[in-house]
Amino acid sequence: MFTAGFLVQWLAGIGFVWLRSPVADDLFTAIVIGASIATVPTTLIVWKPGSAPTRHAIAVAQMLYGTLIVYLTAGKLGTPYHVFVSLTFLALYRDWRVVATAVGVVLFDIVGVGVLSGEVAPARWVQHLAWVMLAAACVGIAARRAALDLMLARPPVANDTRESTKSIAHIDALGSSPTLLAIHTIHTGGEPSVFSDLEGEEGMHELLESFVQRLRETSSELEATTDHSELLRISQRVRGAAGSYGFAAISAAAGSVEEAIHAHRDVATKVAHLAGLCRRARSRQLVARAA
Repeated sequence: MFTAGFLVQWLAGIGFVWLRSPVADDLFTAIVIGASIATVPTTLIVWKPGSAPTRHAIAVAQMLYGTLIVYLTAGKLGTPYHVFVSLTFLALYRDWRVVATAVGVVLFDIVGVGVLSGEVAPARWVQHLAWVMLAAACVGIAARRAALDLMLARPPVANDTRESTKSIAHIDALGSSPTLLAIHTIHTGGEPSVFSDLEGEEGMHELLESFVQRLRETSSELEATTDHSELLRISQRVRGAAGSYGFAAISAAAGSVEEAIHAHRDVATKVAHLAGLCRRARSRQLVARAA
């Protein structure tokens, strides 16, 4: 999508200059600088599609195209609003870090180029910066929530042997650090912590930390209710979410609660087991910081 977008913006810049007045310097800027902006992200799109460096390179290039188009049109035709459209498109990555990179380019453009060069009046750049920051905050929050919703929408992960082996490996790795093991023994009442199979994957640290906190809240919910319909609702929610976040043992335990409720047998025991697992869920990143 962005590859086509870069081509359209490059041709649009050339078209603006040609229709306005084909000055040699402006044509050079539109053709050469415009093509140069797309070189790195286009190369990364082909070489490493979907990777973090590629996404951030696209964000930088997209905002630079906005600066270029505003320059070539002298700010006419509403081109200053290009920044807001770009932030909206970048939010489709569901990654607030990409939005932050784009905002960094805008800050450099406004402060580093406009203000320090004296080309933009202080009142004007403050207003523009305030609107950009407000839009970026909204888009960043929306991107983060979209990422969470996407994770929750994934089907539960089966509790197979491969995942069990990975979970055991996580616990074994924790045991190799006496400090981390001691901290976890204190925090979980001497019981082994429960880790996600997605630990260490790119972009998962913050999501896992947030989900672990939600699991602790869920543990309190489970312990506070005896209503079977409410327990069924909670267990169904936990089963799908925990599987999506790589907590296979918790997802399986939630499934056991559902079965117990339908069978009207051992409900309290199954709920207590699920609540205990939720309470013992941990993120290795948090543990490392605590150490």
